[in-house]
Amino acid sequence: MTTAFAPNRCRPRGFSLIELMVTLAMLAIALLLAAPSLSDAIQNARASSVLRRFPQDMAWARNRAATSSEGVKVVVNGDCTWSTQVRIPGSTNTMTWTEQSNHSMTDALPLKECSVKDFAAGVTIEFNSRGLISNGAAPQIIATGKSGNVWTMQVLLSGLVLMNVKTSS
Repeated sequence: MTTAFAPNRCRPRGFSLIELMVTLAMLAIALLLAAPSLSDAIQNARASSVLRRFPQDMAWARNRAATSSEGVKVVVNGDCTWSTQVRIPGSTNTMTWTEQSNHSMTDALPLKECSVKDFAAGVTIEFNSRGLISNGAAPQIIATGKSGNVWTMQVLLSGLVLMNVKTSS
């Protein structure tokens, strides 16, 4: 007796075109929902990085004044730009100020507003040989981002900078 065997049918392997298209559509929807929050997170991280530069420059100026005989000052302009300067002896027994660095919050960040409270034209912060502010200037810098975050930096007479962030969410 002969038996008839059914031909071996190969089962298709892999995904059908419909399954791939449904998966891609779901991924596209998920990316569209996540993109704005991801963009805000990247912008806030960049803002924090730039805004931390001011306290770092203040710490550098404070330490430089305390560890050297040179005068050091930080000039903060009303438009939230600042420069650190060191006083060095000149060739004719005069002292000249040499700029060490120059930074701007507004160039690096999409800010809605940035101001130096009570010092609209800016302020010069001078450090003495103990690393303390010698001229009594202790400004407060307020930067408002386009996303609604507000960064407040208060310079203390000790030369330290306190930073506070109020997020929009």
